[in-house]
Amino acid sequence: MAGYERAFLRGDPLLRRVLRFARRIARGVARRVAARLGPRVTQRLLAMLPPRGGGPMTVPEELLARPARAAAMRPKVVHAIGSLGPGGAERQLAALVCGLQPRGGETHEVLTIAALEGASAHYQGRIEAAAVPVSMAGSAPDPAVLALLRHDPATREALAAMPAVLRPLSVDLAGEFLARRPDIVHAWLDQTNICAGIAALATGVPRIVLSLRSVNPSHFPMLHVSWMRDGYRALARSPRVRIVANSRAGAEDYAQWMGIDPARIAVVHNGLDPAQIREPDPVAVERTRRELAPNGERVLLGVLRLSEEKRPELFVEVARRVLAADARARAVLVGDGPLAAEIAALARPLGPRCVLLGRRDDVPELMAAARVTLLCSRMEGTPNALIESQWLGTPVVSTAVGGAVDAVDDGASGFLCARDDAAALAVRCGEILGDDALHARLSARAREFARERFALARMLDDTQALYR
Repeated sequence: MAGYERAFLRGDPLLRRVLRFARRIARGVARRVAARLGPRVTQRLLAMLPPRGGGPMTVPEELLARPARAAAMRPKVVHAIGSLGPGGAERQLAALVCGLQPRGGETHEVLTIAALEGASAHYQGRIEAAAVPVSMAGSAPDPAVLALLRHDPATREALAAMPAVLRPLSVDLAGEFLARRPDIVHAWLDQTNICAGIAALATGVPRIVLSLRSVNPSHFPMLHVSWMRDGYRALARSPRVRIVANSRAGAEDYAQWMGIDPARIAVVHNGLDPAQIREPDPVAVERTRRELAPNGERVLLGVLRLSEEKRPELFVEVARRVLAADARARAVLVGDGPLAAEIAALARPLGPRCVLLGRRDDVPELMAAARVTLLCSRMEGTPNALIESQWLGTPVVSTAVGGAVDAVDDGASGFLCARDDAAALAVRCGEILGDDALHARLSARAREFARERFALARMLDDTQALYR
């Protein structure tokens, strides 16, 4: 619980009594937990816990209909996100604010829910280097806003209308919005989208942009909470809310889950910052190629997390078929994850022609040294492995799932195959490995396509259009 939420709760006499009783119980529990984990770890875990709810959530119509403040001539955008860890959404937020801040069309700030330390601060330095302030919601509360939350009836009425299950996070975000008075709140990922969206409506923010996950949260049991669909459905009814996905497949998946018209969700494809993609040195690429293929073999590469949704076992099966058909081929799998031991056992019968490298820091060199990159996922958002491989001129083969359909110019920069068709995937990989003319044609188009479809400037322009 951060500063703004405490102030809000202390303004209610009944809640004050409840809290005093709860603290007496909690102190005993906390002492036992802290004794085992240490108080620092305990506090970090508590701060990162999402609000939970076991039943449907209702958002009052009067909250959705609250009037907005007038917007400023030069809009202030406050971005809200869980953390700045090394994830895809966090990477896009960093690219966006670092690209937009120098344009001068808006000012930008970033708020996180989690404390900015360790992995949760992965992109903090890059964002702050672009003169974009970064802070944790509720960590340095404004005294004037604290007084409003305790004593002002209109403010308390607006925040009390928020669904109770969201208040632990939404009140702290609302306090930040009252202190900063943004013209636009741009939230990222499901939990923060709903909490920040409700807080922004309650505090009169004129424009609210919600950037979705790759596909709806029901695909992620560890992240899905029962109130999420109700929250999105309520927010979608407000004309002040714009919802945006990074692939057409993702937009359609969310729309079906929410039960809304897919046209209600805009699509802004990811943008890759050329400054953040390391063009490998040709000497280093040649050295990597000799490491991967000491006898001049042609490399089939996989760069993926070894987890269920990426289906690394299908990669091994495709590799088995390719190696059986082409004596010059070699398969290389890069990545780590919970299935590492299982995949190593599956690959062992293929011998030294199928190599698992684990986690590597030289992915650009590996991609540039490979002949083709293969992705076998059962679902995808916007797969960076496909985009970056094409950016470096390496053709790709992928299952036609989710955002992979948007990330490949099928037949021109690579090939898409049915999700479970190992034979087709192997045939397409074999064609690229064995046909020099085909490889050259696909490679040239791959570079063009990645720069056209995923240009940073295009992503910045499209996002500013949403703000306007």
